[in-house]
Amino acid sequence: GQALVVQRPFHIPLMQSLEIFFSDDRQPLVHEEDNMIAALAWSSDTELVYWKSGLSTDTHANATLHVLDIEDGHSRMLAHIESAMSVESMGISGHLCVSTELAGRQGLFDLDTRTGKFARLTLFDKAFDGLEVYPLFGHSWSVERQEVALMAWPYDYLDAGVAPTAMNSAWSPILDEPSIQNYVSIRRDGSRVTQRELTQEAKRKKPFRLFLLNQEGVCLEVPETYKVHRPLWSPDGSLLAFMRYEQTGGGLWLLQRSDLSLRRMGALCSPDPFMHPSGVLFYRTVDESIPTTNERWRERLNSAKWVRLVLKDGQTHPLP
Repeated sequence: GQALVVQRPFHIPLMQSLEIFFSDDRQPLVHEEDNMIAALAWSSDTELVYWKSGLSTDTHANATLHVLDIEDGHSRMLAHIESAMSVESMGISGHLCVSTELAGRQGLFDLDTRTGKFARLTLFDKAFDGLEVYPLFGHSWSVERQEVALMAWPYDYLDAGVAPTAMNSAWSPILDEPSIQNYVSIRRDGSRVTQRELTQEAKRKKPFRLFLLNQEGVCLEVPETYKVHRPLWSPDGSLLAFMRYEQTGGGLWLLQRSDLSLRRMGALCSPDPFMHPSGVLFYRTVDESIPTTNERWRERLNSAKWVRLVLKDGQTHPLP
């Protein structure tokens, strides 16, 4: 809790920067790359793991993970990315919890940031049976509960005898974009289908939702959590925050772990809230009265305000 990383906007095409603020009198540390980058997770008090896009599409993997040492400002490459993944701190210095697919099987992995090696957390394998996980929607590891929250499609949403594939289990809101509705796909039987028809078929099935998995192999579906993403555990494991896709934008919700009760925060929020180790959840609200048309996007963006939510009492406090 002594350093905070902030993602800065683009300075020039294909460049982004990370800015590290310290709680003492040190000047902020700015780290820039010549390709797109994104902060992922702290692996220790002094090391930050970030994603970097690939320099060339000719490489085996077009993206990599890197570690930034915030004491000396130096970074080193950690690993190549060959599959979609979600990276989270797991409460052990030098180790991260990764949700991804390796060797053709989905699961949770312990990433050693000293060696770049992945070790499968086999105790969670049973809980993964029957799920198709989408890592890009994020996951969250609870150190206190030794429980992981993630988004997935259960295989039972398909008709009897139909095996899950990328074509029948990968619906997401982006498929509703009008610009791709007339796109034509070819089914395996040779028939033609438009993106609009595929989207309607997918919507008739159960959307992805939130699941809680533990090391005993228990997989618990949380009711009323369709189309949620970006889960964040509170440090004591009593509350889970997450975003939900809504027609008016993104909504921030809180889940009480003891009884799985839900509460929606009253404002539209930025898509990436983050949790401070002290138990404070930071998120940015947006004025709901400003329409989201292209002509008004800048006014809407400028209306955003940082808010902090103290999870102990559930009260919100605007930051200066």
